[in-house]
Amino acid sequence: MDYTHYSGMHDRHSRTDYLFLQQEDLTQILKATIGTTIWSVLISVESPLAKPAELMWLLNESLLLDQVLKEQVEKALTLYFDEIDVDDILPLTLWEAHKSIIRGCLIGHATKKKKDASGHISELTTQISNL
Repeated sequence: MDYTHYSGMHDRHSRTDYLFLQQEDLTQILKATIGTTIWSVLISVESPLAKPAELMWLLNESLLLDQVLKEQVEKALTLYFDEIDVDDILPLTLWEAHKSIIRGCLIGHATKKKKDASGHISELTTQISNL
């Protein structure tokens, strides 16, 4: 029932009455609120799939330059989509699941690179100590 726009020139309030979503997404909505900004309307929708910002994983963009990793992600996604029946899964669930596949590949690769780098540093440190 909140107003989403006020026209000072016409001294009138107006509001967004409808928010159109796909039917299967309606079950994911916990709460919807309307807020205003200077130039646009902000509609906030809370979902059980949303996670607090402090727990969000951030992509190390330098990983995208690694051709081996690109091939691993492509292979993992191909295998994932070959093994599941896409017709029986809601699009939102499919989207979240495929993101976790990609994230798993990226995290695994980043962990391996970090382990290799720290091993190399440890080896160099040992060589320096021996000298």
